[in-house]
Formats: sequence, C-alpha cells, structure tokens
Amino acid sequence: MTKDGTFLTTLVDEGLLTRATGTADAPFDATYSLTEKGEHAAEYGEYEFQIKPRVVEPVAKKRTAKK
Repeated sequence: MTKDGTFLTTLVDEGLLTRATGTADAPFDATYSLTEKGEHAAEYGEYEFQIKPRVVEPVAKKRTAKK
C-alpha cells in the first residue's frame, strides 16, 4: 500500500488532500495540498468519515476424508 502510492489516492478520496498537479496514475509525481478537513485532521488527529461496507466472500469449508 505504501510502495505504490495508493495511500495518497486514499487521502484524496477521503477529502483530506486535494491533488494540485498530476494524476492518480503517478501519485508520487503529483503535488498535493491540505483541504480544510485535512487541516482539522492534522491538528486534532481525527476526522469524520462514512463507513463503507466491505464485501465478504464466503470461505469454502474443507472436506475431510472419512476413514
């Protein structure tokens, strides 16, 4: 997550940063600035966000051989 720069895209998606130049395709080449929400989060260490439901894939049970 940190080596490919997706954390920067996540911060933009969460509204904490805005991309001033560049694109999400090359996150380390882009420049960013803090949003008002990002400034609040930086100062107070918290911010409000919407919980996004995760899709959980069912896990197949392993069958054991009968003796």
